[in-house]
Amino acid sequence: MSSLVKLLKVILTFECIVVFGTVGENCILIHSVKPCFFSLCFCRQKNNLFRPAVLNVQNNYLDEHCIIVDENDKPLRSESKRFCHSAKTCFVETWVTLHRAFSVFLFTENHEMILQKRAVQKLTFPSVWTNACCSHPLWNDDEMCTDENNVGIRRAARRKLNHELGIQSVDIDQMKVMGRFLYKAMHDDNWGEHEIDYVIILRGCNVKQIRPNPEEVEAVAIVSSMEELTEILKSSEASFSPWFNLIVRNNFLQTWWHELDRIMHTAWARANAIFAFVLSVLSALTFCVFVSTVWLPNSAPVTLSASNIRVKNFVDYASEGSRSDVVMADLKIKVDVAPIFNWNVKEIFLFLVAEYSTPKAPLNQIVLWDKILRRGDWSTIHEESITPKYYFMDDGTNLLNHKNVTLVLRWNVVPNAGYLAIAQGEGQYRVEFPSSYYSGRF
Repeated sequence: MSSLVKLLKVILTFECIVVFGTVGENCILIHSVKPCFFSLCFCRQKNNLFRPAVLNVQNNYLDEHCIIVDENDKPLRSESKRFCHSAKTCFVETWVTLHRAFSVFLFTENHEMILQKRAVQKLTFPSVWTNACCSHPLWNDDEMCTDENNVGIRRAARRKLNHELGIQSVDIDQMKVMGRFLYKAMHDDNWGEHEIDYVIILRGCNVKQIRPNPEEVEAVAIVSSMEELTEILKSSEASFSPWFNLIVRNNFLQTWWHELDRIMHTAWARANAIFAFVLSVLSALTFCVFVSTVWLPNSAPVTLSASNIRVKNFVDYASEGSRSDVVMADLKIKVDVAPIFNWNVKEIFLFLVAEYSTPKAPLNQIVLWDKILRRGDWSTIHEESITPKYYFMDDGTNLLNHKNVTLVLRWNVVPNAGYLAIAQGEGQYRVEFPSSYYSGRF
C-alpha cells in the first residue's frame, strides 16, 4: 500500500536488529533507536500507518494446544494449532477442528481504531489487514475458564496483546466481550480457519506504547472513523481478513463504534463514576471550608479564680491503703466564646485544667470541670461559685502547702469540616494551697 511508511534500511548485526524509517514533515518519530540494543523504530505518516520489521518464527507456535469445542462451545479436548488449521482436518469433518478464538478491537481514548497487518509469514491469511489482535486461548487452567465474565478469554487476549503489540499491563476488567460467532474460512490448499470467535472491545490504548512484534505483525494502522474504514474497504476489501469482513458486513462494528462510550461504561460503571465525582466535589468543598476558617482566631479572654480552698488527706484504698491529698474549692469561670462560633464551628468543648509540679513529675494536669457548647446555645459562661466536677487528687502529700498551682481554661473547636483545633483562653489563675489539712467534711 502506497500510504505505508517505507523502510529505508534494515541493519542486521550479531544479537542486534535496528530498523530505521523516514521521518519527515508528515511523520512523527514514536520510538528512537540506539545502537547495540534490540529495539524498534516505527513512524506515523499523515494516513496513520506504521511498519515494523519482520521475522519468520511462526513454526514455533504450531505445537501450542487450542481448545477444541462443539457447536455449543463446550470444550471437548485439546489439539495443536497445526492440527486445528490444517486443511486436511479442517474441512474433512464438520466439527473435528472447531476451536475457540478471539478478536480484539482496540480503540484509543479519541475513538480511533487500531488495525494490524498480519505478518507475511503467518500460516493463515498472511499480509492481510484485520483488527488489532487475533489469536486463541490455550488449553490451560487460566484461559479455559468460561464463566459469565469470560475471564479465560480476556486473560488470553491480554497475553496476546503483549505478545503481538507489546502492550503491557492490560487490565482485563476494562475488556468488554461483545459476543461470539462461528465461521469457517479456507486460506489455501494447506491451511484454514474453523473457529468460535469471541469479540472483545478494549478502549484506552496509548499509541506510543505499541511495540509491534515483527514475528506477528507487519504493520499497524490507525483509523479515525467508521466512514474512513468504509472508504478503505470499498477499494481493498480483499486485503482484509474474512472474520473482520464478516463483522463489518453485518454492521456489528459500525454499531459498536458509534456506541463505544455506552458499551464501555455499564450502568454500574457509570454509577461508580458519578459516585466518585460526587465524592471528589464534596472533598473539594470540605477542603475549601477548612481553608476558609483555618486561620480564624480560636481564642478568647477568660477570667478564672478559686476561693475557699481546702486540702484533706485520706486513706486511698484503691492504692493499697496509701494516703492521698484531695483539694476542694469554689471556682469562678467567666468566658464568652461567641466570636469563635464561625460558620464552620459545630460545637466547642471547654475544660478547666489544674497544672502543677511534684517531685516525681515536673508537670501534672488534672481536669476539674468541662462543658459542651453547641451552636445555638448560650455562648457566654459566667459561673461565680461552682464546685469541681472531678476530684483534684494526688498521691501522698504533694498538694499540702503547694504554692504554684495554675488554673487554665482550654477548649476543642469541633468543626463541620477540617481538623479538631485546640485553643487556650487568654488568662490564667495561680492558686496557693493552705499549709494545714482541713478537718471537716467536704
